[in-house]
Amino acid sequence: STSDSIFKYVRSALQESSFQFQDDWAGVISGQTEALYDWISVNLASGALPLDSSSSLDSLVGAADLGGASAQVAYPVSSLNRNDPGVVLLSLPTKDGHRVKVPIYAVSRLRYGMYEAHRQILSSWTEPIFPCDIHGGESLDSNKIGTGRFNECVDLIGTFFVRSERKGLGDLLPQEAKRPPPRRSDMKLYAIDN
Repeated sequence: STSDSIFKYVRSALQESSFQFQDDWAGVISGQTEALYDWISVNLASGALPLDSSSSLDSLVGAADLGGASAQVAYPVSSLNRNDPGVVLLSLPTKDGHRVKVPIYAVSRLRYGMYEAHRQILSSWTEPIFPCDIHGGESLDSNKIGTGRFNECVDLIGTFFVRSERKGLGDLLPQEAKRPPPRRSDMKLYAIDN
């Protein structure tokens, strides 16, 4: 298969490099693992990690990776939600050498990346004027005229996600699409695109 050929090439290149490497170290990670790596990277970059102490959890932020076809979301939740679907208990180091277990909601949602969600919203839009495309820009649908009306687009996206949550996200049933609330209601969420 194509993926086998790619991995064969990657493994060969890494074996010949100066990196310490074993063949079984190369593989495809799960979407949840990708969400966790995003979350750790964003919290390191924002200075929230490593934690000052076990009482410094309020500095942690959320991360949303807006890929093309899928989106990964990760954020800390209350310890009351540690057994909820999608929640992983991470053991994080503190600056004083201790470790703190932090429940992180981390999920990957296929078909909810930036381009795929845009395509879904556009295909359900029946009007000739579309607020989420820039006027004069290239549209995914040549029958639509973009207006670039930000607030109307935000409302349309919100409606799309509320409707999707009610009937389930992609392959998920509605109960699987539920998400626990963030640990803090005023938590910052950083959106990235890799």
